[in-house]
Amino acid sequence: ALILSACGASVTEDTSDLGQLRSQKDSLVALSQKVQDEITSLDERIATLDTNAKYALVSVMPVKQGEFKHFFNVHGVVKANKNVTLYAESAGNITGMRVKEGQRVSAGQVLVELDAEVMKSQLKEVETNLELATELYERQKRLWDQKIGSEVDYLNAKNRKESLEQSKATLERQIRMAQIVAPFSGVVDEVFPRKGEYVGPSSPVVRLVNLDETYLESDVSEAYIGKVRAGTPVMIEFPSLDTTLEAKITRTGNYINPNNRTFKLEVNMTNVDGLELKPNLLAIVHVMDYRADEALMLPARTIQQNSTGENFVYVLSQGTGVAKVRMQRIETGFSFEGLTEITDGLKPVDFVVDKGARSIREGQDVRIAQNAL
Repeated sequence: ALILSACGASVTEDTSDLGQLRSQKDSLVALSQKVQDEITSLDERIATLDTNAKYALVSVMPVKQGEFKHFFNVHGVVKANKNVTLYAESAGNITGMRVKEGQRVSAGQVLVELDAEVMKSQLKEVETNLELATELYERQKRLWDQKIGSEVDYLNAKNRKESLEQSKATLERQIRMAQIVAPFSGVVDEVFPRKGEYVGPSSPVVRLVNLDETYLESDVSEAYIGKVRAGTPVMIEFPSLDTTLEAKITRTGNYINPNNRTFKLEVNMTNVDGLELKPNLLAIVHVMDYRADEALMLPARTIQQNSTGENFVYVLSQGTGVAKVRMQRIETGFSFEGLTEITDGLKPVDFVVDKGARSIREGQDVRIAQNAL
């Protein structure tokens, strides 16, 4: 009994010691975790305040959200609806130069006269003969109406009168052809020959320009035929004028040129004030072919590619102090003027490493520049 009693007491005492040891261990573990948490917190504070700590210095930026537009570029030229070169219709020497370069003229005004003295003399002769023929015809008609005389005499008088009237009209037309007349109001831009020079049919004589109605014309690849239509916004850049303006396409062509597979677009420039547009002035036309109202965007310089060609950026959980970077794969859309649309992989609240992104790695602690944002 004593032996059994002693053995029982020993077992109870050992069990009690084991429980105490386990309890002490649990206390130390809890204390160790608390100490570790405090150490971690102190490390973070020290890392923030310690300027001597060796962390990669980076700048960060928030993911931008807003309207994103994509444009493609084509070249265009300014044209005027009223920009013509007037040619001589008949041959002759220039006897009258009624205008000079830079002069404003009205529609119907005579600009240049050719030698037509021979035709004018012929016209006077025809007019004299026509007066006599008209008088004879009227007399023959009165007699014929009274059934006096022969019908042949009446018909001959009528035929001569009508023939002379036709000759007169022809000569008047030829005399008018010896004059070059302004078809519309405008400015004489250039006079090719000089007074006294001989010009033949189809010889260029005067260039007349009216800049009240101008438009821009461009050739666009047929690849954009489904994206370009009347009303599509464009930005027109004039390098020579150092000016850019916004407009909309007025008209698109219905014909594809088989030689270069392009169709034409036109932008009305009539109501543009403050610009001295001249025919054949070169322009760069930025045509919008894509737009998203609430797109996520990043500068193209922040986006990198891994060995498999996937796009990624480095993301941080905060925008100040010391933080750990994380590699985030992303999907991209269009890019324009240094900005790239992000279609998947990021949220508007994310911070992305900008400067210094090429020299860091996944999971690395970095210091964020104070003026990064």
